[in-house]
Amino acid sequence: MTDILIMVEGGSFEQPKKTRLLRNAIRKLLAQKISTQDINLIVDPRSGDRKVAKDFKIAPENALLLVDMDGTATKLENRLKYLNIEQEHTENRVFFMIQKMEAWILSQPDILQEYVKKEYLTYKRRREEKAIEDDDILKNKHPQDIEEPDKKLHILLGRYFLEKDKKKVKYESKLTTGAALLELLDIQKLSNTFTDVKKLLEAIETSVQDEKK
Repeated sequence: MTDILIMVEGGSFEQPKKTRLLRNAIRKLLAQKISTQDINLIVDPRSGDRKVAKDFKIAPENALLLVDMDGTATKLENRLKYLNIEQEHTENRVFFMIQKMEAWILSQPDILQEYVKKEYLTYKRRREEKAIEDDDILKNKHPQDIEEPDKKLHILLGRYFLEKDKKKVKYESKLTTGAALLELLDIQKLSNTFTDVKKLLEAIETSVQDEKK
């Protein structure tokens, strides 16, 4: 069995239980496409983008890094400079969530109701006459072009769903709401939408093939 280490921005050393939720969600998402019978996926969420990038530089050569871009794909050079990562280290090893992880969720807005139904015993769907995908935040936009997708996700949840006490449903963080939503995503659709997701899956497969040689 081949070990694949994926170091991810978004964990918290102060919140190990919640970090475990994010770890399990990412692993479950990738396992839709990657056979865990042949591959031991070790997902390691760590706190802070610079910290995880620093740790990545001293990690084994087969380690992979998954971090937020915090902007559009055109910001790659500046982002690498900020993370202190050399360009030659990025090919097949460093992958970005553009603009942030929450853009993945915005790319499949149909899962929002599935999430709310699963997490809340009683909820109310607001604006029932309108499909969430037709909201101005999403309509005719590629999810990678949506600025501050975490904030936009928070707006959408509150705009379309109420809890039983009539409070707006909130997006809390990657470690809680984000992790629960990640588990509901379709990895094939995700790889069709985001180039770096496709490249990440290909890099995992390549690592396994190289191990077998």
